[in-house]
Amino acid sequence: VVKCSPTTAHGLINMLCMSAPQPHLSPRQTKSNTMRTIQWMIAGVFCMGVWAMWMSERLIDEATKTITMVTPTIRNTWEEHFRLRIAMPDPDVNQSATTAPQSTDASFRFPFEKPVKPPEQSLECWNEVDWGMRKPMPVPVAGTRECVYFEDTHALGPNMSYCVFPPGVQLDAHGIQSRKPLHSIKEDGAGHDPRFWLESKHVAYECAGLQPTGKFPCGGLRKTCDRRFATETMLFHRKDEHNPFFMVSLVVNAWMAGKKNVQLIMFDDAAPQPVDSLYRKLLSPDHPVLYADQMLDTWCFDAPLWTVPWEFTGPLMMHLNDHQACGKSQMIQKFVEEVHSVFPNATRQDNRTTVTFVGRKHYNNRNIARIWSNEKEIINAMSKARPDLNVRLVYYEDIPFEEQMHIDRTTDIMVGMHGAGMVHALFLPDGSDVVEVFPKRRIRWGYRNIAQYRGFTYDAFRGGRDGINELKTMGVDEWLAYWERRFPRKD
Repeated sequence: VVKCSPTTAHGLINMLCMSAPQPHLSPRQTKSNTMRTIQWMIAGVFCMGVWAMWMSERLIDEATKTITMVTPTIRNTWEEHFRLRIAMPDPDVNQSATTAPQSTDASFRFPFEKPVKPPEQSLECWNEVDWGMRKPMPVPVAGTRECVYFEDTHALGPNMSYCVFPPGVQLDAHGIQSRKPLHSIKEDGAGHDPRFWLESKHVAYECAGLQPTGKFPCGGLRKTCDRRFATETMLFHRKDEHNPFFMVSLVVNAWMAGKKNVQLIMFDDAAPQPVDSLYRKLLSPDHPVLYADQMLDTWCFDAPLWTVPWEFTGPLMMHLNDHQACGKSQMIQKFVEEVHSVFPNATRQDNRTTVTFVGRKHYNNRNIARIWSNEKEIINAMSKARPDLNVRLVYYEDIPFEEQMHIDRTTDIMVGMHGAGMVHALFLPDGSDVVEVFPKRRIRWGYRNIAQYRGFTYDAFRGGRDGINELKTMGVDEWLAYWERRFPRKD
């Protein structure tokens, strides 16, 4: 029982008491007190909600800082774990005669001469986003039958594990299912996981001349092979196949193994994507890309079988949430050069400086965040104000990948809202510029990193007005003033 009086200490108790029946007050005064109490309570709930949002942002920031600080410890722990679980030969050191049998075709090798760390580059950057990843990257020898599968995270990015199954392995795909099938296109990118989970019950070995060690024993083979692969094969597990940033991250991981003209199998039930053309031309020019969900039977491999590190690992996934400035990457530059060599069309129809806006729009009944609501108005105003520029708007999802690459190779300045389409900045010509438009409160570094790996100039623009779902509306005068400051006319 609480006594209602002006001297009650707790204001909340007073508010509650004000709403209780008061014998000494008139009905009009009682109603007024009740309404005032309700108003204060609504205001209090609103303020508590704002405070909770503010606190959640602070907690996320602190958690990000903590993850950043403990990343080296986590990385070292996992590196030691993999060193114990998986043989990791140094390509520069001769292996002893007692080492398990291995095939030179299945060993990790560089796609060009041995790289050297630039003196100005930090050791951390060399090991995380450049050729120095070779040392902390566990690579099993070909004779191993021990393979570790785990859900990797950004913090464990450098610990990429190429699982290599030796010749003679049989994979039984009968009845295999994805981890979380797609029931509706609206689930794409959210509640689905199309990857097939490779378990020991799906794998068996002929084991000719090998001892039956590891969790995949010899024997247990099906009597017939529905498909036989005579060349080395790579299995890809695609989680976010619709996302071009993740799919480029995945192909970088595969390319780093130095394999050429191998068979590629998408080990999931995800749909074919335009970027698959990059996979085929870069890694498998003489073989078609195969999709596991179209051949759920028994496969036999006469050459090593690789599983590629998932898209959430690797150099493009490093330092997404912190301000690490690593500068140029020899490895990423070499990757881009090889991509340009298989997509050579860089012919320009317009000799003016070309500005490409990366458009974002809703598609396939999916509502996309971070839409630039008046980008066409901005582009029309730019075209009129700056006739020295060739300004164009591109929706990459609507065009074949070969045409996408031609657009990239003929772009001088790329502009776009923060989103997966900005991965195309990776393939711009040397000396290009990148402008990434952000909602005011969003901070990410992935495309800034891509720009610095290539040696581009980079700007993060947070002007304009933000709306629901991070909708961006830009004032024409504000944008043109920014553009004149950043990219003045050339006489």
